[in-house]
Amino acid sequence: MIRKGKEIINTIGFGLRDAFRIDIPCIYLYISPIIRDRIWKCILMNGVIFLGSLIIFEYILIPILLLLLNCEISTESYIKSIIIYVFHIIWIYPIYFISLILNSDWYLEIANTAQDILNKNEKKPITISKHMTYIAESIYQAILFTCILLQIKLLSFIPILGPTLSAINLSCISGYYCFEYKFLNMSLYSKIDYCETHWAYLLGFGIPLTAITLLLPNFIGLGLYSVLFPIFVLTSLISEPDKYTFNKSYPKLKLFMIPDTCIKFFFKRLKKRFF
Repeated sequence: MIRKGKEIINTIGFGLRDAFRIDIPCIYLYISPIIRDRIWKCILMNGVIFLGSLIIFEYILIPILLLLLNCEISTESYIKSIIIYVFHIIWIYPIYFISLILNSDWYLEIANTAQDILNKNEKKPITISKHMTYIAESIYQAILFTCILLQIKLLSFIPILGPTLSAINLSCISGYYCFEYKFLNMSLYSKIDYCETHWAYLLGFGIPLTAITLLLPNFIGLGLYSVLFPIFVLTSLISEPDKYTFNKSYPKLKLFMIPDTCIKFFFKRLKKRFF
């Protein structure tokens, strides 16, 4: 038992150490103008436009508006809440969803370009059947990860251990997201199996992004996460969890078991009812 605990802690440490290998993204940035351009776009969209607008609104616009409205102290917090709510509706939510679409495209371009550099530009042809399989798996994965996020939220309500269990799950999923771009040619269940086998390493690798998400205010954390995420993707492309988890005695962590079972049960019932 003690040996297993040491192995888990050591593997988490290896993952955390590899996540901070800044030299790897720097090499890609130096080599590839495409990666430099996409990283710059991520910084501009998420760091300057999204985060910048939040900071300007919070520390400049709100004080000016409250001063102009000459609010009494008793009503100031109420009016401030209304202003924040309106600002979120007309600006933050739209720009956030636009950034999600743009980010997904930029992240994929960054990962594909880096993979081409690693593989010496040897590209494998994509058949129609593979493309259709990828679309189907992407839809299922979107549903699966929505359930995973629900699972993480529910875990946080467990007394005493809840927040820790929730943070562990979130770190593993953050690590999975980074490494997903490394295994684009793998099937969804192969990637899930890889995540559940190498969960300790991915947990360590995902700690920095999870810390940003949990420790910073909601949208500020999301914006900074979006800026830094492609850096961790580039680092993951040459990281090798296998060499740290080979011959380890600790068991798999079935992160996806409950959400996957629930989704399959739902679709099975749906099929019986309508088909």
